[in-house]
Amino acid sequence: HAEDGIRDVERSRGLGDVYKRQDLDYTEHTGADPEKKKSEEWVENFWKASVPKWTVLMHFLTNFDVKIVEDKAEVTCYIACLHVIKGAPGGESLKSYGNFVFKLAKTTNGWKIGYVKVIAKYHEGNVKLMEMV
Repeated sequence: HAEDGIRDVERSRGLGDVYKRQDLDYTEHTGADPEKKKSEEWVENFWKASVPKWTVLMHFLTNFDVKIVEDKAEVTCYIACLHVIKGAPGGESLKSYGNFVFKLAKTTNGWKIGYVKVIAKYHEGNVKLMEMV
């Protein structure tokens, strides 16, 4: 298991500090309907519940394009992901490629992410892994 701070709930607790109430649109990646979550729900329902089920979970983000207009920003980037569950039926790994779109708002406590969208371009491997977490 990777010890990267994401699996460690105490160390990843600060993730909630960068999010405000947030629209999450993972429709293209998971098929789930877009939803709105508070930062606490994001940490409780995703990080605590899902992340420990992965043997390996890596997300590589690159080529950030940042557009800022006054107190709003939109950031797009490329993403490459590796998901592994050892011993999973149908194959242990899934590689996913695409883009992230983030929308941010500047607050008195710094920039806060209010919207995240995953734009899936390509999957390689066992796409059923996403249903196992």
